[in-house]
Formats: sequence, C-alpha cells, structure tokens
Amino acid sequence: MLRGPKSLVSRKVRPYHVDATCRDGSSFRLITLAHQGEAGDMRLILVRHGHAGRKDEWHAADRLRPLSPTGEKQAQLLVDLIAPLKPTRIVSSPHLRCLETIAPTASGTGLKVETSGSLAPIAPTKALRWVRRLSGPKSQGRIVLCTHREILDVVLSEISKKDGFKLERRPPGAKGAVWFLDFRGGKLVGCRYVVPSSAAAQGS
Repeated sequence: MLRGPKSLVSRKVRPYHVDATCRDGSSFRLITLAHQGEAGDMRLILVRHGHAGRKDEWHAADRLRPLSPTGEKQAQLLVDLIAPLKPTRIVSSPHLRCLETIAPTASGTGLKVETSGSLAPIAPTKALRWVRRLSGPKSQGRIVLCTHREILDVVLSEISKKDGFKLERRPPGAKGAVWFLDFRGGKLVGCRYVVPSSAAAQGS
C-alpha cells in the first residue's frame, strides 16, 4: 500500500478541545488541530466512517456492517460540524457504515448522497486518482467524501507528499473524524483535522 514518508507529518502540534452545543441542546467536544496553511478555492471534507463494532465479530458481508451506537452518535455530531459549511455535494462509499455515517448530514443539508466504488476500502489507488480530479485546478465548491481508513491513509499521505504539505496529524485519523482540505489551483494549501466527540465520552 502507498504511504507517505514520516517526514511529512509533524508531531509537535498538540490538539486542543472546544466545547459546543448541538441544535438539540446536547453538548459535545471538538478535539481539533489549528488550521494549517491557507484557505483555498475548493474544499474537500473527508470523513472517516463512525465506529462500526469489531470486524472479526461480524459474520455477514463486510459491506453490510452497520454503525454501533457509538458510531450513530458520531454520525449525529457531524451534522453540526459540516452543515454550516454549506456543502455542495456529498459522496459516500457504498458500504453501509459509511452511508449511515453521512446520512444525518445529508438530511441536515438537504443533499442527496451519491455513492462511488472509488471510495470503497479495496480501491485506494483509484480513490487517489478520483480525488485528484475532484480537486483539480478549475474545481470549486465544498464536497463531502465519506470513506474508510484504507482510502484516507493513501489519499492524505500521497497528496500531502506530492504537494509538499506537512500534515500535523498522521492519517487516517480516528473513526468519525473529519479532514478539511483546502485546494488552490489543484494544490493542497490548507488542512484542518477535527474529531467530534461527546463531552460525556471524553470524561470517561
């Protein structure tokens, strides 16, 4: 599997917490890194699917593995993180755990969820080419992509390596985490990594 070199990941920056309130009045906490770099003409919002139990305890087809109760909560928290940014498009892996992760955000934005096999876990090289096309020199808008560890690992490592952008957190990030990537002229110029997590869970 393709991986970026360790030199492109900084380990000096510590995350900080921001407490916030959902629309339903419940509290949650963002574990975040400061935004790196600059704003771009085009933003990709990469979401890792929420917690979906243990793979070795699921005996049906892996694509049918659903979110756990923890994953369902993570999916709800994404709405208040992503919807205010007014995304223009939402695309998901066809695997159920990704569809369930992004469904509340789609409902909160009124957008239809498109599916793409390029975001399935077995297609990291294909995903990299596709993401490069989405973020090309003439691209605009704010596109949400919900996918898997295998995809995020390759896409983030290879794009940051190619564009000479040092990530402050090693991919793929936690389950339910979000990578906000800013592009200008087809090149990665800004990044922010955020993990929405319930305040109660953070205290346990």
